[in-house]
Amino acid sequence: MSNEVDRYNASRRQSQEFQWLDLKQLEQALLNGEVAFGPVDVVAPQVMKSAAMKAAREAFEDGLVMMFIDGEAVRNLDETLDLKLGSQVLYIKLSPQRGI
Repeated sequence: MSNEVDRYNASRRQSQEFQWLDLKQLEQALLNGEVAFGPVDVVAPQVMKSAAMKAAREAFEDGLVMMFIDGEAVRNLDETLDLKLGSQVLYIKLSPQRGI
């Protein structure tokens, strides 16, 4: 997780994935009669490792995320995990459904 946060923070300035309009840009675009995404001056915020790790742990504990290692569900994040070369790790993000 720590490596992923580092990778995100290092690439956030070059990334075109996170583009949005701030309130002033949105208001001006509405006055112009067209809202479109183009080059923006807003840089995606830096992610703090401690906050990201806390959010990930809470999501796991709340049942919003499941993790499997070699087909076996991880039940406790504090247990030692046996990873081997070639182990498959699967993360599943769950979302509640309404009106089924």
